[in-house]
Amino acid sequence: MNIPIFPLAVRKPLFLADGLFSKWVTHYAELGLRTGHHREVIQLFVTELAQEHPIVLGTPWLEEHNPDINWVTFELAFRETCEGLCFPRGLPYRLRLAPKATPQRQHLIEATLSGSKPVKSRATTVEEVPDEGEPWQRTKDIDGLKRLQRERQTRQRRERRQRERMRLVKERATTSGPRWTMAPPESRAYVIPNQPDTVRMPAQRRGGSRATDP
Repeated sequence: MNIPIFPLAVRKPLFLADGLFSKWVTHYAELGLRTGHHREVIQLFVTELAQEHPIVLGTPWLEEHNPDINWVTFELAFRETCEGLCFPRGLPYRLRLAPKATPQRQHLIEATLSGSKPVKSRATTVEEVPDEGEPWQRTKDIDGLKRLQRERQTRQRRERRQRERMRLVKERATTSGPRWTMAPPESRAYVIPNQPDTVRMPAQRRGGSRATDP
């Protein structure tokens, strides 16, 4: 179908209606959806779950728009108010194209391959919207990424302290023998004698008495 797809910033798990995990979703596409009184630019996740059905509408999307379901023909009927709320009149469709489909970027690629100096083109017919990452990224995903980043930084600091202590222990062992402690140098205990060292004078025995030479 030649539909451009874009990678998700954070992959999402795909669960079936019974709650079982199916697979991971890694890409999405943007398409203009129009049915009855409803039309919008919808962002669709790309899966291989049901190849006989090109579009599978998820439960959160159905709950948001709340269409009427015909259980005989299995068709959705959107109310007239949905046309004005979901896609007002006069608002043009704005779809992102793949980078290779933009004329300006194609012109720069051809100029680079040919060896000539690229000329800035100002007459582009397709507006290229900058990539904004994953469109349906929830707050909990951002909080989870921040939590993982903090845990990784804490683990790295702990590993750096451990390596520094091992280095100090190795240096002490090579100079003054092993020290059986992992405490940093400023926290180690040192033995201080209570009295200064003294030198005893030799004693001599004179006339049955013990005297000391002056």
